[in-house]
Amino acid sequence: MNREIDFENLEEQIKTVLSEGFSGVKILRVNVDDDVDMEGEDILRVEVIFQGRVKDLKPSFLTGAIRRVRPVLSKQHLYAFPMMSFISDADAKVAARA
Repeated sequence: MNREIDFENLEEQIKTVLSEGFSGVKILRVNVDDDVDMEGEDILRVEVIFQGRVKDLKPSFLTGAIRRVRPVLSKQHLYAFPMMSFISDADAKVAARA
């Protein structure tokens, strides 16, 4: 986890690549945090905030999201596994109040 990461650039690149596959759902922002899993392996926590409802997300898109993100990470020499969460804007607002 001791690496320099340009999170702002990384978040924008992930947002761009995921937006290409999101038809009918707008990605509002992406948050990335560097972390370590329970086994001590480096991971990236990727939180995708979108406008819409969870039922608007296509399961095929969700299952392929990591495959879309991995090339973005590789270009920046990041090989940590991306742990992805998709959260509706409405749910993010509720969570922020808690």
